Amino acid sequence: GGDDHIFAAAVEHGFPVFVFAPDRSQAFARLAETFPALKATIDHCGIYSNSMRTGFAGLPALSHEEQLALFGEVCALSRYPNLSLKWGHASGHFDTPAWPGEGLWPILRQAVDAFGKERVMWASDHSVNQRGESWADLLYGVKACPLLSGEEMEWLLGKALRGWIGWTA
Repeated sequence: GGDDHIFAAAVEHGFPVFVFAPDRSQAFARLAETFPALKATIDHCGIYSNSMRTGFAGLPALSHEEQLALFGEVCALSRYPNLSLKWGHASGHFDTPAWPGEGLWPILRQAVDAFGKERVMWASDHSVNQRGESWADLLYGVKACPLLSGEEMEWLLGKALRGWIGWTA
């Protein structure tokens, strides 16, 4: 609640926000309920990567199954129409290579199934990628996903972001 004045100002000015608060699903639920007119994006898949958990947050590493359980909590937030999800740093957050991407595809499918194609947006975050993956690895690992339709891919790779923040084509 300490940042409520910022979110209130964002609502007042029609400004969408992107929030990095990993492993804090309850905080996003509170945000969505307190500010139903706020468009808020859950940044970086909504969870800590294991390297961030152990290095930055001083928390123990999680198994892949535990990471998926936390992501399930993030996907449950899709019940709030004012929340969206940024699919960024997914390879790091799920300790799975971006390319060729097979390990991430079912998780991405889960995100799109939960939030809908209009509320999941891809981000390479290549400039701060600490795993050494190339921009091409990050992009083509997603583009190769056979679990998404062409229309869903179009939304994921730009249309969802443009719609969410009100940019016209």
